[in-house]
Amino acid sequence: MTFDYDFANWLLGQPVRLSASSARLDGDKPGEISAVLTYGDGRHATIVASGLMPRGHPFSVGFRVLFEGALFELHNVFGKGPS
Repeated sequence: MTFDYDFANWLLGQPVRLSASSARLDGDKPGEISAVLTYGDGRHATIVASGLMPRGHPFSVGFRVLFEGALFELHNVFGKGPS
């Protein structure tokens, strides 16, 4: 989630509060982590990371930003290219 925090800080500035929670799978394996960043002017950002994908699933990352009159969404999947 390091790059996600960097991106949020670059886009929105430094938050005034951070609240996070996590879930673990059986055997203490990583599960999902959710963090809410709160800004002094009433804005919020939610960052979610998960290790719940099945083995062999490609790594993916995405951003969704909701503005007052627009939506920006980006989704990247990193995996093997065509053989």
